[in-house]
Amino acid sequence: VVILYLTRNNYQVYKPITKDTAADIIAIRRADNKLYRLQVKYVTPTEGALDIRASRTNNDSSVTYYKYDKTMLDYIVVYNPDIDQLYFVPIELFDNKSNLRLRIEPTKNNQSKGITWAKDYINL
Repeated sequence: VVILYLTRNNYQVYKPITKDTAADIIAIRRADNKLYRLQVKYVTPTEGALDIRASRTNNDSSVTYYKYDKTMLDYIVVYNPDIDQLYFVPIELFDNKSNLRLRIEPTKNNQSKGITWAKDYINL
């Protein structure tokens, strides 16, 4: 889904050949040769939101925890399978935190202050 979106929107797409990279996809915008390092997450919504982890655990021979930051990635691309939608979340939103909640529906108490809305991150 992500690769299809990128190629249809005039990006060159590259995939790393090893497993030990933070980026799942490297995309280069053809218009200006801007390069983006992307981590892809498949996230099923719960309670009107997408809960995103900006980390991974390597379970090869020993468990190692990695927290993503702007030295590794530019965006975390979140795929919501319920509505077939992508969200391009800048890694800077994860500064000093390893999780982020993207709201796709209003909260039950209609709170809007401090909410990170998924609709604000539809385009790369």
